[in-house]
Amino acid sequence: TLRTGHGFIGLRVTEMPRIIPRVVRGKSRFPTGPARSLRLGAMSHVLSAVAWPYANGPRHIGHVSGFGVPSDVFSRYMRMAGHDVLMVSGTDEHGTPILVQSEQEGASPRELADRYNRVIVQDLHDLGLAYDLFTRTTTRNHYAVTQALFTGLYDNGYFVEQTTYGAISPSTGRTLPDRYIEGECPICGY
Repeated sequence: TLRTGHGFIGLRVTEMPRIIPRVVRGKSRFPTGPARSLRLGAMSHVLSAVAWPYANGPRHIGHVSGFGVPSDVFSRYMRMAGHDVLMVSGTDEHGTPILVQSEQEGASPRELADRYNRVIVQDLHDLGLAYDLFTRTTTRNHYAVTQALFTGLYDNGYFVEQTTYGAISPSTGRTLPDRYIEGECPICGY
């Protein structure tokens, strides 16, 4: 693994590190010590799983310097060291940021995601980042893989079914993200 001040940015597919935070002066921190070597022995398969940016607008250089560049540097280094690297990411096209921005721009969430996916893909390409796969959360394959993962977790007892309260818009019938809710909660008073 490669450890930075912000955590782990690349993991061997066959090995997951134990990350046990410790408390130092009241703050949780990752274990410290001598830096681990990136020498993985014979050629290894390395997965570089990069954060998925929301497709709700163009990414500025600060975003890219935080998610794209470190992973690209790590992946290039591992390839130069003779490892078989798979660097994957894509645009996240679900969630509140997409809904909020689509309403602000007067577009459907899908139209917004389609437009900004093209912008983000072009920007990352123009910067020379070398993804092996840059995809989208709205592809049929992504849906199938996600459903298979969650079904496996459900079938093996890792989910607990329960009923919860949620805020519903009376005019649209949609559930409301937290940022759309104003005032005091009638249940807990917060």
